[in-house]
Amino acid sequence: MDVEMEQVDHAAPAPAKETTPAPETAPAAAPPNPDLETYNQRWQTVQADPQDFASWTSLLTIADRLDDIEKIRTAYDAFLGEYPLCYGYWKKYADAEVRHQDNDMAAHVYERGVAATPYSGDLWAHYAAFKKGLPDVAADDVRSIYERGLSYVGSDYNSQTFWDKYFAFEQERGGTLHIASLYSRVLGCPVRDLDRYYTSFKNYIHPLAAAQIVQPNEYDAIRLRLESERAAEQAKIAEAAKAVAEAKAAEVSKAAEVSKAAAEAKAKADADLVAPEVKAEPTVEGPKIGDGTETVEGTTDAEMEFAVDEKQADAPPAANGDVDQPMAEVKQEDTEMVTGTAPEADPATAAASDAPSEQPEDIAKPESEPKAAVDPAAADANAASHADVGAEPTEQLKAEPIVITDEEIKQFWVRQQDELYEHTKQELLRRKPFEDAARRPYFHIKPLDGVQLFNWIRYLDYMEARGDHAATATLYERCLVACANYPGEQERCENGSKSGRDVHTVGYRRRCGLLPVCTFVQRALLFAWRIFCGAVAPFSPSGRHASPAFATRKSTWSAVLGVATSAA
Repeated sequence: MDVEMEQVDHAAPAPAKETTPAPETAPAAAPPNPDLETYNQRWQTVQADPQDFASWTSLLTIADRLDDIEKIRTAYDAFLGEYPLCYGYWKKYADAEVRHQDNDMAAHVYERGVAATPYSGDLWAHYAAFKKGLPDVAADDVRSIYERGLSYVGSDYNSQTFWDKYFAFEQERGGTLHIASLYSRVLGCPVRDLDRYYTSFKNYIHPLAAAQIVQPNEYDAIRLRLESERAAEQAKIAEAAKAVAEAKAAEVSKAAEVSKAAAEAKAKADADLVAPEVKAEPTVEGPKIGDGTETVEGTTDAEMEFAVDEKQADAPPAANGDVDQPMAEVKQEDTEMVTGTAPEADPATAAASDAPSEQPEDIAKPESEPKAAVDPAAADANAASHADVGAEPTEQLKAEPIVITDEEIKQFWVRQQDELYEHTKQELLRRKPFEDAARRPYFHIKPLDGVQLFNWIRYLDYMEARGDHAATATLYERCLVACANYPGEQERCENGSKSGRDVHTVGYRRRCGLLPVCTFVQRALLFAWRIFCGAVAPFSPSGRHASPAFATRKSTWSAVLGVATSAA
C-alpha cells in the first residue's frame, strides 16, 4: 500500500512540456474586382484603337461605377481628348467631381467643355445650372454664364431650351428690366419658337409701365426723340397757321382797299348828284318880253304869252302885295326847263350852293351806305385786328410746353419690338426649310447622309449670299459640329500643320470673297474636300488615324457631287 502510494506521489507531478504557438492563418485574398479587370481591359483596348467608340463608352461607365476619382479623371480626359464635341460626357465628368466634393474642379471641367464645344446650348445650360446651385453665388455670376452662352448659341434655330432656362432664372429674380431686355433680344433671333416668345412678350409687358421694361438709357433716348418729333410737328403747325393768318390778313387788307375805293366812288357819285358843276355855255339872247324874260327862239307869240301868264299865276304873292314885282325866286329847274339857259346866279347864292359843308346830311351821306365802307381808317384797323387774331394761335403753339408721357414712351418701344419681330419672322421663314432638313444638327459618331450634307451646302450658299459675316461664320461652326470636324490641338497649330478648323477658315475666306470666288461646282468640291480632310471624324490627337467610315463617306460624297454637278 505504501509502495503504491509512493508510486502515485511520484507520478502526480508530471513535468510540463514546452509547446510552440500555432502559426496565424493569413487572411483570404479578396476576390478580384471584375469591374477593375474590365476597366483595365477597356483601357488597353482604347489605347490600341482610339476609334473604338463603344470601348470608350464602356470604359467611362465602368469608371463611374468604380467611383475612383483618379480613374474617372484619367478615363474622361483621354476620351474627351478624342471626342470633345460629346457635350454630354463633359457634364458627366463635372457631376463626378461634384460627387467627390470638388466644386472648383467641376467648374474647371465645365470651362474646358464650353471652350471645346462653344456652340452647344445644352452644355451652357448645364454649366449655368451648376453655377446656380453653388452656395452663396451671386446672380451676376450665373447671368454672366448665360450671357456668354448667348453670344454663341443665341441665334441658333434650336436654342429655345437655353432661352427658356435663362428666362426662368430671371423670373425667379423678379427683375422686369432684365426680362424685358431678354424678350427684346430673342425677338431678334430666328429661333424655332419665335411666335411663342412674341405672344409671351405681349402678355408680360401689358400691365407694366415704360420705366419697368425700358432700359434707362433707351428710355431717355426715346423721350428725346419724341420731344424732337413733337417740336418739329408743332413748328410745322405754327408755320401753317402763320401762313393761313398771313393769307387772311392779305384778304382783309385787299377787301379794305376795295371797300375804300368803292366808298370813294360812291361819295363822288353822290356829290355829283347833289351839286353838279355849272358849266358856262354860250347862250343866244332872244327878244325879251315885257317882264324881262327872254323869249325862246322858235316859239310863237301866243305860246310865250301863255307861258308868261301861267308863271305869273303860279308865282307866290310878293311880300308887299305888289303882284307886278318880278319873281326873283324862280326855281333853277323851271328856268332851265323854260329858257334852256342857266340863270344868272347871285354871288351869295352861288357861294352857298358850292360849299359842300352846307349840303344836307341826308343827301351827302345816304343811309343805305354803311359807315365802315366809307371809312378807310376803320377798314385798315379792322384788317389789322384780323391779322392779329390769326397770329395768336402761332404764339400760343410756340409757348406750349412739350410733355412726353410714360405711356407714349411705352407705345413707341413696343412698336419697335413689333417691327423687329416682323423682320425676324421673315428671316425665320427663309431659313426654316434648311433647318428642318438638318435633322441632326448635333455631333454623332455616325456619318451624315448625303441629303443632309447637300442641305448644308445649300444653306451655306444662302447665308453667304445674304452678306452677313457673323451669321455665316456661326453657321459654319454649326456645320462643322454636325459633320464631326474637330479643331486641331494648339501644339499642332503652332508647329504649322493645318487642323480641320484651319482648313474651314481658308475655305470660308475663299468663299466670302477674301480670295478669288469659286463657281458652284468648285465650292461644292471644296466643301467635299474639307469633309474628307477635316471632317472625316474622328481624328486622334496625333492625326494619323482615319475613321472606319471613310469609305462610306467617300461613296456618299460621290453621289452628292454628282447631284451638284448636274444642278450646276
